[in-house]
Amino acid sequence: MKRLKRTENKDNLSELPDCVLLHILSFLDTKLAVQTCILSARWKNLWKHVPALRLNTYLHSLYTRIKLKGFTKFVSSILSKRDASTALHTLEFRRTGLVEPHIFKRILKYAVSHNVQQLQICYILSLTNFAFHVGDNGCADPFSEFKNLNSLIIDRCVALDAENLHISSVTLANLTVRTPRVVARNYRKIELSTASLRSFVFIGIPYQKLVWSHLCSVTHLKIDANVPWSYADLDWNLLVFLSWL
Repeated sequence: MKRLKRTENKDNLSELPDCVLLHILSFLDTKLAVQTCILSARWKNLWKHVPALRLNTYLHSLYTRIKLKGFTKFVSSILSKRDASTALHTLEFRRTGLVEPHIFKRILKYAVSHNVQQLQICYILSLTNFAFHVGDNGCADPFSEFKNLNSLIIDRCVALDAENLHISSVTLANLTVRTPRVVARNYRKIELSTASLRSFVFIGIPYQKLVWSHLCSVTHLKIDANVPWSYADLDWNLLVFLSWL
């Protein structure tokens, strides 16, 4: 009976190797991963070596009720304290509200310096929120410096005053673009220079012209077009959508 009791009290989770624990933690939001590591002295610094960063304001405010400024400080602290020699496979950034340019620039710089393979940026944007930088040529090309980018999700982002949104990458394989429900007709054309693109998903209102390069590489194409009745009296042209096909 005593032997059985000792078996029942045995902590099998703590006996798992670090590589397995890191794999489990990589699926958690970074906030939860840090909180989980506090539970054990052995795990105290384990979060610093997790190969994925998942930064989410919704989950952060849901559990701690802090203001968004607190989230910015949290992100800054994570980037400063994370082990710099640990490879970063995935970076997921979800932010509701104003995105401070300095913290966004720091996140992108961190992703580039660690050769991130999967980058997901999700915003609910308005005119007062973050927008992609527009170059002197009137084109926004925000991802050209990501040399190892594999997957990209652009969720309701805008590029104000831009003629074109240019997505150029020789390594990008999976791309998802979701337009805002309230359309900000800010750029007229989406240019894809993606030689390795295999999957392209578009969700929303296709009001921009789509220009492809290396279309033959795409094996999965999904277009979920939504045209509200309120757009019937505007200059939206069905031919724009048909030109995609």
